[in-house]
Amino acid sequence: MAGIIARLVVAAFALAPADSRANGVAGDRLFPATLTIEDTQNDDELAFPAISYLKRGANGDMPPHRELRFTGEFSRLLTPDLAIGAGLGWRRLGAGGPARSGWDNVEFELTHQTLRNDPHELLLSTALTYEIGSTGARGIGAERFDTIQPIVSFGRGFGDLPRAMDWLRPAAISGSAGLAVPTGSAAKVARYGASLQYSLLYRDRHIGRLTPAWLGSLIPLVEFAIETPVGRSYGSRTVATASPGVAWIGEGWQLTAEALLPLNDRTGRGIGFVAQAHFFLDDLVPAVFGKPLFGE
Repeated sequence: MAGIIARLVVAAFALAPADSRANGVAGDRLFPATLTIEDTQNDDELAFPAISYLKRGANGDMPPHRELRFTGEFSRLLTPDLAIGAGLGWRRLGAGGPARSGWDNVEFELTHQTLRNDPHELLLSTALTYEIGSTGARGIGAERFDTIQPIVSFGRGFGDLPRAMDWLRPAAISGSAGLAVPTGSAAKVARYGASLQYSLLYRDRHIGRLTPAWLGSLIPLVEFAIETPVGRSYGSRTVATASPGVAWIGEGWQLTAEALLPLNDRTGRGIGFVAQAHFFLDDLVPAVFGKPLFGE
């Protein structure tokens, strides 16, 4: 399976470059940055802070514990279609005894906007992430080995439906699939998921004005994220969450808050949460960002 996904990523990068446009836009559709699955964004942006909390279940070498996590990500356009990003996180784990805290491994990512079809509000992106082992704290479970993960993500809006179906035109779906391949003795992990969105932002701008006006800045959504070991599991089990929430879209920024609902005991217990502030730097600081480092 790893070989198949790798070949798909290579083939996608070999396609003719797409006409670049920032901030996950295809036609009249803005796809919001998602929090639990990979999205189609590949531009100058800063996601900071992102905060999540969940009572995790026992899985692999980890006993049941409470997990509080803070993360940040930054990405910069290299070419009109290719961006490089870096991410880092900090976690605090509590499991009845003294709490443990520390940094996660550093992660880098290359994201390529492979296809954009404006009339059909379709985006397709391919990405490759590289997690550098031993850069994080072992006490919180940061691995000692590197991990490589090819990813394919997409977004599809329904604005091309006939006007008789205006009630459905604000809807959109997005999804992603990837395979995390470790260089050490650990399970390969398939990560995949999807989101369902109903964009009141789209409804307000392209179908009819909403009242009160603040409704026209919202995109209600629900995300489904799954991680499952492939081949030898080394004690790991499938974890899955459903995350209903809402994104607030401003001029150059996005605020998103979602509940984390575990879908099995291995994932966790009770209701957690995840929230993120996302800044589109090409809109906020156009004198510095929005132009690729190489190429026009």
